[in-house]
Formats: sequence, C-alpha cells, structure tokens
Amino acid sequence: SAPGTSLISLSLMPNASQVGETDILLTLIDPQVEETNIVTSRFHVTVGPFHPPSISSIGAYGVPPGGVVGPIGFRVVSGTVPQPTLTVSAKSSDQTLVRDENIVVTPVSGTDIIYRTVTIATEPSAAYGSNATITLTASDGMTNASTSFTVHLLEPSRLLGNQSPIPI
Repeated sequence: SAPGTSLISLSLMPNASQVGETDILLTLIDPQVEETNIVTSRFHVTVGPFHPPSISSIGAYGVPPGGVVGPIGFRVVSGTVPQPTLTVSAKSSDQTLVRDENIVVTPVSGTDIIYRTVTIATEPSAAYGSNATITLTASDGMTNASTSFTVHLLEPSRLLGNQSPIPI
C-alpha cells in the first residue's frame, strides 16, 4: 500500500446452515490522525441456499485375509452451487484387519468430481470370519455425510476357487 494508507481485509463466515440476506455497514475510524478520519462503506450479503453433501451406499464384500477389495465405485455430490470442494476420508473399525492407511480413496478431493473409487487391502495375518466396518465420510468443510460397509474375511475355500473379492 502507499505511504499513509493501510490495507484492511474483512472475512465473513455465516452461521452453519443459515440462509438469507442482509446489509452491512462498515465504519473505520483512524484515531491516529489529528482530525479523526472516518470512512464508511455499505454492502449487501446473500448467503445460501446451502445443501450438505451426500454419499452413496456400498454393499458388504467378502475377501480372504491379505486380499484386496476394489476399486469400488461410489458417488459424492452436493446440491450447493457453486459446487464446493468435497473431501472424502476413510476409517476402519478394526485396525488389525484393515489399517486406515490401506484404504485408498481416488480422488480424495475436488469440486467437479462426482464419481470416486475406494480400494481396501486387508491384513494377511487377520483371522477368518472377522469383520471390519469401513466408514467413508464426505465433507464440504462445514458439514459431513457418511456411509459404512462391511469387509468380511472369508476362508479361500468359501470363495469357490475365485480369489477375487465377492459382494455378500
């Protein structure tokens, strides 16, 4: 900025899920000047409408220990315009069966990306008959939507010679 001037920024954050309009009057006072310097500015703000994200459901899968499930397709959308950046995170209910770092969401975030995939690698030492619940959470930075599905560890003989994961 030029000598004798100041740069001021203003950020407004609406309350969660609020919709509406308002006029804002901003008054700046510089008490450092011999004669008090007052500047005012009025502007109009419109918020909303706001639509939280949604995430499609995924069915259960059976896989042998050490096997890989996926890529499994799912959808993440938001009705908010313009489309916010939606980020998807993943969590396993049992780290001994499926570690969080072995759940890969592709792509993790984006604004125009509706279709995504998730791939899950199970632990080789996990016991047959065990289950892990995988929870995917989509966030727009203000609200979340989640879906959960089960990965069931099957004995290889239950896969009928097919070592690929099977929907169950």
